[in-house]
Amino acid sequence: MKKIISTFAIFICALIPAVMFTSCLDNDDEGKNQILTSNFVTYEGMIGGKPVFTYINPKTQATVTLTGDLTDLKNVNEGDRCFLTYYLPAGVPEGAFTNSQIKIMQLVVALTARLEEGQAMQENAIPGLDLNLRTLFINGYYLNLLANSYFSDKPEFTISYVPESIATGTAEIYITFNAERNDAARNLDVPASFNIAQIWNNPNVTAINVHLRNSNSTLGSSPFLIKKAN
Repeated sequence: MKKIISTFAIFICALIPAVMFTSCLDNDDEGKNQILTSNFVTYEGMIGGKPVFTYINPKTQATVTLTGDLTDLKNVNEGDRCFLTYYLPAGVPEGAFTNSQIKIMQLVVALTARLEEGQAMQENAIPGLDLNLRTLFINGYYLNLLANSYFSDKPEFTISYVPESIATGTAEIYITFNAERNDAARNLDVPASFNIAQIWNNPNVTAINVHLRNSNSTLGSSPFLIKKAN
């Protein structure tokens, strides 16, 4: 049976554990009662000497701007998609995160790949390594996933769609993951974010069906159906 997941619902499921968790920064009273959360964002560059990030709120479709507290970001380029973990100021109500000053806890540049044309595959014939999928959602026209996998080096994704599926209204998308494995292999996080604007912004497309090798049965089995919000 296909697992049907609305854009907003899967986004909220991803954030509930983070939004409900409050903590103190180590040896820092300013961290008390601040909300620790995480999201996939776009790095817009340094503005006024501070790093600025944006993302689209899938519930309101409003652009959310986050201004960080760091002054020196290494190995991050303007336009990069990043998985950002941060503290929001205390007292900011849900749905009001439109322009916030944040305290950055962790910043990881997300893996990505160019969307290519491809062919349909049987679920058990999808190549590559298994992903222990933790979340899969859309914000803006980006398809985001957070997973972990057992590997050592050189993680790489591919993403393709079946052109013939566009006419049906549900675009079939296939994601594969590959990496090197050796004696140093261990369980590592793999955040990824893919620009699927050419599909998501197509007025004929009302949903996408995402196929991948998922080993996390608690989220269901591939494919995952993500519908556009009405």
